[in-house]
This record gives sequence, C-alpha cells and structure tokens, in this order.
Amino acid sequence: MIGTAIKDALIRLDYNVLKEFIFDWQDAAESAEILGEISSTLVQPDQNPQRISVVWSAGLADFHSGKEEVESENLIFMKMLQFACNLNRANHSLSVDFHYMGSAGGLFEGQRLVGPDALPFPHRPYGQMKLLQEQALTNSIDNEHLTIYRPSSVYGPMVQKSSKGLVNNLVRNGLKGQETSLDACVMALRDYVFSDDVGQFVGKCIRNGKSGVFFLVSSKSTSIFEVVKKVERVLKLRLRVRYDEYFGNNMNITFSDRLLPQDWHPVTMEVGIRQFLIIK
Repeated sequence: MIGTAIKDALIRLDYNVLKEFIFDWQDAAESAEILGEISSTLVQPDQNPQRISVVWSAGLADFHSGKEEVESENLIFMKMLQFACNLNRANHSLSVDFHYMGSAGGLFEGQRLVGPDALPFPHRPYGQMKLLQEQALTNSIDNEHLTIYRPSSVYGPMVQKSSKGLVNNLVRNGLKGQETSLDACVMALRDYVFSDDVGQFVGKCIRNGKSGVFFLVSSKSTSIFEVVKKVERVLKLRLRVRYDEYFGNNMNITFSDRLLPQDWHPVTMEVGIRQFLIIK
C-alpha cells in the first residue's frame, strides 16, 4: 500500500518507470537473483546514473506477525541492504541513498505521547525486526545518505496482497455488508495516517535528497470505537462489528505533535477515507 503510494508520488514528480521487477517476499533466493538483474540493468550502456535511491517499503510481515515470518522477511531485507552497499562500493562516483519505511507503532507500542526523546521498546517480533533493521542501516550507511520513516497506522487504497489495517477492513466489509472482527480493546488509542500523504512526503524526500528520521504520524489519537463511527459517517452505513478484546492488542500508542516534520501535513481521517473511496 505505501510502496504503491510512493511510486505514484514519484511519477507525479516526473520520474519514469524504466523496468518493473516482481519480488517474492517469501523467497530470499529468488529475490537475490532479481537484485542481480537490477544491477545488470543499471550498468547497461544507455544507463549512467549519478544517484540511486534504494527504497524499502515492502514485505508481508505486519503488526501481528510471528517470529518465523519476520525472520524470513529480514533475510530479504539484509540482501537489499547488501545490494545498496555493493552499489556504493562498485562506483565511488555514484551516490547511493537508502529510504527505509519503519513503524512508529511497532517501535513504541504501549507508549503515550511519544516525544523526541522517547526510546523504542518494541513488544512484538514485528517491532523488534524493525528496530534491528534500523540499527543495521545506521551501522552500514552514512547519515547523510539514510532516511528513516516511522509511520503510524496507515490506511488507503489496497493493492493485491497488501496488508489490510483497521480502516481498510472497516471500509471493505462495510461496503460488502460483512461483519468486521476487531482484535483490540474498543477504547485503545491509535494514530492513523493516509497512505497518499506518506507517499507524497517520501517522494519529496527522495527528490530533494533529504535525510534523517521522520515520524509520519497525525498526533491525533483516536479510539477504535471512534474510528468505527468515523467510517460509518463517511460511508453513511451502519457497520457490523464484533470486538475480540482477548486478543491482547489493547495497548495505547499515541504521539506528540512535537514529532511532526515541518513540511508534513496529513489530512484528517474523514478526508483521507473520502479520498480513498474516490481512488477506489
């Protein structure tokens, strides 16, 4: 979902698609072969890039993934990181920067009003993987060539095999007249951002060569009960919802507005959902 939003943002910024490669995020061996094909494409006589931006916004693991799932995905991430490092070493006149999509929720689950001085303390394998990947990046890539994004809960147009969060499930099931099972406490607080906002911000950072760590959050905490009501108002439908509060997903995750990047202006959830429906 975020990867597609980033690609669309880059196209709006006049980037062109040279070639598309299909990855299997569960097959590390195949992904290594595809990275080799990408390297070969970049060194063709008609290609003479001065700068390459490697963007990691991918994988199948999510907030609820277990240890085996995140370990499998991490193997492919490490191959991508090695790919970026090899590009940089192969040609010292080539500038290689890395843009990494992390997870504010995964890193700071259970923390309230997370501020600039807060330290990550992930509770789940997914968050632990994200933290280890951030550390691997900072150990391998110079700060001026590394950009880390930490979005909160993202919703938006779904593509095939994309993960489906709370808002997406409510919209999809609501339009189909189906029940949505919510595996969280009804009053658990979360922070939601629209995928297109994330894509636009990342696209501009890539275009401008911007580096640093950016929290892409709204800083407006919303309970899961409130999210249901917001979706109902936009869809003008009564949603069928069943709460499963024994799943263990009941910790609050909220963020201070002091974290907001200067040029980051996320839309409200109601506006985002309406844009989501128009795009669909």
